[in-house]
Amino acid sequence: MKLSGLVSVVVPCFNAVNTLERAVKSALDNEPLVHQVILVDNASTDLTLKLCLELRDSIGDKIVVTEEANRGACNARNKGLELV
Repeated sequence: MKLSGLVSVVVPCFNAVNTLERAVKSALDNEPLVHQVILVDNASTDLTLKLCLELRDSIGDKIVVTEEANRGACNARNKGLELV
């Protein structure tokens, strides 16, 4: 039996411009199991949100981007889980 697209990866992001692209590529390296990568920007003050949007535009519908008020990684993960 071939499994495909069973996993959604939630990535809470706060000022992660230097590591975000590597994290997304790492998650997508697990295809075909990964259905989507949900990036939750947690009110970053750098260019993280811009990078999230650029990754979504370049990679396509496997990337979902949302924003969360800066209430911490737990709340950001919960926001991402709402989109799974």
